[in-house]
Amino acid sequence: MLGRPLGAPDEPDFQRKVLKAALDLFELPRGPEPILEDFPEPAPFNDSSEISEGMTCPISFNESLVEETLNKKVLDEVSQLRVWYDLALTRRGRTTLGVAGESVEKLVHFLCAWMQDQTTPSYRSDQPIGNALRLACEEIKAFYLESDAGQPGKRSPQIVLQWFWHQTKAGDLFKQIQNLASKSPDKDVNHFSQQNLMPRAAIEPNQPLHTKDA
Repeated sequence: MLGRPLGAPDEPDFQRKVLKAALDLFELPRGPEPILEDFPEPAPFNDSSEISEGMTCPISFNESLVEETLNKKVLDEVSQLRVWYDLALTRRGRTTLGVAGESVEKLVHFLCAWMQDQTTPSYRSDQPIGNALRLACEEIKAFYLESDAGQPGKRSPQIVLQWFWHQTKAGDLFKQIQNLASKSPDKDVNHFSQQNLMPRAAIEPNQPLHTKDA
């Protein structure tokens, strides 16, 4: 999960095992493709007594206007989550947002425009379309996950992952983007859909969340 490449904080034994397993990949024979291997153990959640099976302070996303575009529905979610993102930013004093170089709202517009017309150019002149799609998706997903961190209570990484991919309109948008990108003749766009967008743990809930790449 975001900010937890080796597992949860304050779990040194588990983190050491993940790091050692990643380093052990250097001992494997290399082929033309990167070596990918799932870590076999789920990450421990160091405060399981406070895990909530749902959102502790749930946001009820509006479903009443069926005729609304997906663009507007995602923007409505972003607007509702903004207060939680601001609270998380105040509390933690840091954010991972900013790498994409545009606001979350503008990135939503870009993704929706590309979804309607795959000839839509990159929103940044210095980035090819495949990388622009990756940056936009990572920025939007980071905003959602950081917004979740601002809410009261604690949720396991698995619960947050399933919430984003299966209960938000942003998750719906990403799944449509992946479907279109997987059919793209652009090699970089196609690779982005296969490697950088939707984790297997979101498609198959029983899959481990930790993937090592060496």
